[in-house]
Amino acid sequence: MMTAAAPRAMIAAARAMSDVANATPDPAALAALIADIDTALSRTQHAVFRIGAGAASAAGATTRVRTLVAFATPDAALAFAQYNGLGQARTRTLATRPLLLAALRDVRITALLIAADELPATRGALPVGIHLARAELVRRLQIAADPTTEQEIAS
Repeated sequence: MMTAAAPRAMIAAARAMSDVANATPDPAALAALIADIDTALSRTQHAVFRIGAGAASAAGATTRVRTLVAFATPDAALAFAQYNGLGQARTRTLATRPLLLAALRDVRITALLIAADELPATRGALPVGIHLARAELVRRLQIAADPTTEQEIAS
């Protein structure tokens, strides 16, 4: 049973996620994280895929939380989408900085996975790579939450 406080808490949590999505990361922390990722993977460009609107709606992608997966090449991103039956996919190549900011901007993205290898061994599995949960990104980029929002969540 949902109490009267539950909707307020849900609204406050959504507002907190929105505050983080619109916040500006600490420039030094962002530069350090970019350097760590680029050095670990020996690359500065990452390919992501988007599935078409029809396939996304059918899969419930507009309402569910998800992990943003970035690959070494557009071919690897497309192969992953096709291998897992995700429908028509288009790729986009991003440098590390815009990739990190995109992961923060969309509140439905709960994690960023930057794949180190081409494809996972089994269908439906995610590739091995650098996995950053949203909370970890916020912590590493030193994004401070709005104190009023934190108080609303606590109450």
